[in-house]
Formats: sequence, structure tokens, C-alpha cells
Amino acid sequence: MTHKPAKTVSSQLKSLFALSTMSLLAACSQPQAPNYEAKVNTTILEDYQALAAESEKLQSAAAECKASPTLDTMQSLKPHWESTMSAWQEIQWVTYGPITESSRQWQLEFWPDQKNIIGRKMKALLAKDTVSEEDLKKAGAIVQGLTALEYLIYDESAATTDPTKSCHLAQMISNSLAQTTQQVANEWVEFGDEQLAQSQNQAEISPEKISENTTQLLSAHLNHLNLVVHKKLENPLAVSLTKETEAASHKKSRPNAYFLESWRSGQSYQNVKDNYASLKTFLLDDGFIQYLKDQGHEKIAVQIEKKLNEIDPLISEEAYFSFTQIQNNEWNKDKSQALFIKLHDLNKLLAKDVVNALGILISFNASDGDF
Repeated sequence: MTHKPAKTVSSQLKSLFALSTMSLLAACSQPQAPNYEAKVNTTILEDYQALAAESEKLQSAAAECKASPTLDTMQSLKPHWESTMSAWQEIQWVTYGPITESSRQWQLEFWPDQKNIIGRKMKALLAKDTVSEEDLKKAGAIVQGLTALEYLIYDESAATTDPTKSCHLAQMISNSLAQTTQQVANEWVEFGDEQLAQSQNQAEISPEKISENTTQLLSAHLNHLNLVVHKKLENPLAVSLTKETEAASHKKSRPNAYFLESWRSGQSYQNVKDNYASLKTFLLDDGFIQYLKDQGHEKIAVQIEKKLNEIDPLISEEAYFSFTQIQNNEWNKDKSQALFIKLHDLNKLLAKDVVNALGILISFNASDGDF
């Protein structure tokens, strides 16, 4: 009778190693959602948390203002407001998810406001002997966030407004703002996880297709860049793509400082800088450009990198334009136009070449201009 030799420990280990290797290879061959999407999700969550943290600091400063209402304590809110607005600009591009609930976007910032609706509503509130929570609620979401606070802190009427009224109203508005930003940050945790899970599921079912999350991310950034180019630069500054078209356009329109975003506070240029920084984070740090290279679009990826290198020197510490500079005709027209042209070119590259290369469909806000 022939007996099979018993497996040695060595042969058993070899078998286990072979099984482990096969399992690892199987896992590696399993389609995965793009890695950059997880990085973007983390960035979004961190930016929302940063916005909530800055809003809380502003809320605390407003509470101190109410406890000791003077013009000085009211003015001490400025750096806190500016930090909060800067944090908002970093995440302003996200126009889907929790921020879309209950008019939260309008609450955080109501702009464009070419009819000065904020000014009229805030004057009406300040005309009251006292303002209750119910009064603020009835006035609408647009007077419960950063734009309303900007009016209280920076408008020329601020110096003549009773600080007791201003501080009281600032405290109520900042409470609402802090509550909203914290809610959005909390709700993004679950929403972001759901987005990534959907991408993973899609990758497993249709690995050849670009994920819906990628389409949504690119769409949000493109619509926001379009907003920056046309609403934050072209409309208020009356700049154009060439000197010839600029000369022609000036016959029809002139720079209008009141069309600037955050014109009362003088944050208009800083907003554009913050917007550009968040776009660069998406493209470089979070890995969208690398994703394009991985998809075989090396040439387009290199073109984007080149555009960023051209824009970087134009984003200076010194503002090219502000409300006061435009009113006094002291703004830097040439550099403002150069920045507009470079951002417009980047916008066009992303909206046409990248979108076509990935084979995706993106809907653009028709009112934000052409490419």
C-alpha cells in the first residue's frame, strides 16, 4: 500500500502564500474608484470644518460686542469676518450636497446683489427699536450670514449706527451663521461617504465609464471658475480678452465697483485669490491632473500645469482692484485684464479639452458667460 507523504510545514506555508498572492492579485484587479476622489472628499470636509471653526470665532467676537457695545468693539469684528469670508471662498465652489438645503448658500452669501436688496433689508431691520429672532427670520435667509454682517461692519452707515443695535444684530446673525456652517460640516461626513461608495459601486459595474462623482466635481469647479471669470472680474471691471475688444466694450460699459463681490469690505481681490487657491488644490494637491495622466491624457494635463504656472505670478499679495481703487480710478487695469485673460484661458481648456477628452457632459450656468 502506497502512502502519500505528509505535507511539511514548508509546503503548507508555500500553499498559504500562493493563496494569499492569488487573493491579493484578485483584489488588485478589482476595479477601484479614482483615488483622487477620496482626497477631494477629505479636502471638502476639512474646508467645511474650517469654515465652521471661523464662524464660531466670529460668533464669539459678536457676543463680546453685544456685551460691550461700542464702535470699537463693532470694528473688532473685521478680522474675524474676513477670516470667515476667506474660509467660505475656499469652499464656495461646492454647489451640491448639504449646502443646497434650506437656502444655505444664500444665507452664507447673497451675491450678486445688483439691486442692493441686502442694503434695503438691513436698513429696515436697523430702523426698528429692537430686532427679535422672529424679525430676523421674517427678513429671510439672505440677512442671516456673511453679506448681512458685512453691511453691519463695513457699510459707511456703520459709523453712525447705534452700536447697541449693531452689536445685537451682529450677534444674532453670527449665531445663525455658526449654526448653519456646523450643520453643513456635520452633514457632509455622511454625504461624502455616500458619494465615494457610489463611485466604488459604479467602478465595479462599469469600470470603463467616468464616475458620476468625477463629472459632478469637474462641473462644480467649472461653473465656479466661470463665475469668477465673468461675474467677479469681467462684469465689474469691464475687462475683455484683447485691447481692441476692451476699447469697444468701454464704449458700452464702464467699470462698476458696486458689482464687485464683497465691495463694502474691500475683499474682492482676496476672494479671487482664495477661489484660485481652492481650484489649484483640486487640480494639483488632490490629484485631478494626475488622474488625467493616468487616463492617458498627458498632453492636456501638461497644458493645465503650464496655465497654472502662467497664472501664479499674476496672483500677487497686492490687490489690483478694490471698490475704492476703482472709484478713484487707481486700480491696475493691465494686470487685472491679464489675470482675467489667463483665468479665461484656463476655464476654456478645462471646459472644452478636458470635458471632451473624458467624454462627459456638463451643464453650465448660461448666465455666467461664454467660453
